[in-house]
Amino acid sequence: MSNQVNSLKKGLTVKDLVTTGIFSAIFFVFTLVGGLPFAPNPVLTFYMPMGAALLCGPIYLLMVAKVQKRWSVTILGIIMGIIWFATGMHWAFSLGYIGMGIIADLVAGIGHYRNKAINLLSYMLISLGGIYTYVVFFIDPEGWASTMLENGTEQSYIDTMSASAPSWLLAVIIVGTLVIAGHTAARKLFAFTDMPLSAMASACSTYVSQNYGANHPDRVRRGMRDIYLYSVVVAVAAVLLMAAGAEWMVKLVSGSSEPVVLENGARYLVWNAPFYAVLGMLLSTRYALQSMGEKVLPLLSSVIEFLGKIVFVLLFIPRFGYNAVILCEPVIWCFMTIELLIAYRHNSFVFPKIKK
Repeated sequence: MSNQVNSLKKGLTVKDLVTTGIFSAIFFVFTLVGGLPFAPNPVLTFYMPMGAALLCGPIYLLMVAKVQKRWSVTILGIIMGIIWFATGMHWAFSLGYIGMGIIADLVAGIGHYRNKAINLLSYMLISLGGIYTYVVFFIDPEGWASTMLENGTEQSYIDTMSASAPSWLLAVIIVGTLVIAGHTAARKLFAFTDMPLSAMASACSTYVSQNYGANHPDRVRRGMRDIYLYSVVVAVAAVLLMAAGAEWMVKLVSGSSEPVVLENGARYLVWNAPFYAVLGMLLSTRYALQSMGEKVLPLLSSVIEFLGKIVFVLLFIPRFGYNAVILCEPVIWCFMTIELLIAYRHNSFVFPKIKK
C-alpha cells in the first residue's frame, strides 16, 4: 500500500506524459470513429456520445493501467476539451470533457488507478463529457444555436435538430451513454468467461499441427468433432451461469449499483451465452486451418467480421439501439463460422477425395 501511495506522490515523468499524449490522441481518434455515423446527421447527432463510449473503453483503461498516476486522466480530459474547442464544437462539449476528466481522475485515484472496478466507473464518468453540449441544447436552445451559428454550423442543421429532439431525449442520451460505458464491464466479463474456448482453440492448433505433420487426417476429424462438442458444453454451462448470476457479476466488475448499468450489462452476457458454441467452433476451426497452412480462408473470416460491424453501425444500431450492439458480434460469429466450416469441410487433407 505504501508503494502505491508513493507512486502517486512521485508525479508524472516525461515518459508518463508521452504515454498520456499518445493514448489521448488514440482516444480522440476512436471518439471520432464512434461518433462519425451520428454527428453529420442532425437527427442522429444526439447519439454521438454513445458511439464514442462504445469504442473508447479499452483505450482509456489501458492508459490508466500503464500510467497509474494522478493527473493523467485530467490531462486526457483537457486535451479532448482543447481539440473539440479548436474544431468549432460548443464550449459545453469542451468543458464537459475537462470537468468529467477531473472527476474521473479523482475517482480512479480512490483505487490508486489499480482497481479495475473503480477504473471502469471512472470511464463511465469521462464518457459523460460529451453529453453537456446537449444539456445546454435542451436548457437554452436559443443560446446554443447562437453559439453554433457563430462557429459555422448551418441554420438548416440546427433547425432539423430542434424539430427532431423531444424533451425526453436528454434522458435517453445520459442513460444510453452510461449503458454503453457499462457495456465495457460486460465485455471484461465476457473476455473472462470465454477463456475455456480460447484455451481449447490454442490446444486445437497444436493438436492439428502435430497430426497434420504426422499425416493423420482421421485424428484431426475426431479431434475437431470432440472440440465442437466441448464448445456446446461450454455454451450450456455459460447459459446456466449467466441465468443464475449475470447481474451480480456485472456489479462485481463495474463497481456500479446503477440499475440501468446492471440490467444492460447482464442482458449482454445472457444474450451472448448461447452463442459460445458458435464462438468455440469459430476459434477452433480458424486455428485448425491456420495450422494446416491455410492463410487466405481464415483471413476472409476477419474481412466478414469487419464488413459486418460496419453494416451494424450504419444500419442496425441507429435503429435498434443497444439490442443491436449486443447482437452485433454473435450474428457476425455465425457468418464467420459458416465460412470457416465450409473451408474446413473442403480441406483436401482432412477430407481427401476418394479416387475412383
